[in-house]
Amino acid sequence: MFKFSEKTCRLTPKFIIFIVYLSAEDMGLRCELQIIASGGAYKVLQKLLLWRVHFMMYSVKQRQNPLDRQADSKYYASAEYGEEIDVNDLAKEISKSCTLTPADIVAVIESFLDKMPQYLKSSNRIRLNKFGIFKLSFSSVGHEKKDDVSASDIKNLRVLFTPSAELKKELSDVSYTRK
Repeated sequence: MFKFSEKTCRLTPKFIIFIVYLSAEDMGLRCELQIIASGGAYKVLQKLLLWRVHFMMYSVKQRQNPLDRQADSKYYASAEYGEEIDVNDLAKEISKSCTLTPADIVAVIESFLDKMPQYLKSSNRIRLNKFGIFKLSFSSVGHEKKDDVSASDIKNLRVLFTPSAELKKELSDVSYTRK
């Protein structure tokens, strides 16, 4: 979140200008926002401005080549994660942009999650329009003859997710910062 103070606000007729300064700090990034606003716009911005800078964190880890243990190890970028966002946190954020209460949103999400396995087990794919598609997949033991294949050969059931074009586009400009 941003903290605003009157000393960062200068009056300029009829214009609101945002100047953003980014600086790295510990586990994430902190944004300092200088607001140059006219009249009562400062108060409105103080209440309405909810903006965060998003950076995917990574660390550097040394790994061996699993296919060639004799080869020299190399350094790779490895994803790092911040806090875990649960359903209640998500519901609180969603409720800020609609008329539903966090409890209503949690109820809808939990109902969706209760129904999802039923649809997946019935060989359905579940499309969440701007998000992507969930579906079940599995591995199977191979046989020489077609008639030898049976349901008992199916192993390793897993849920697959395929992101939508919209989600891919939204994530295409992700920025990275080293932890």
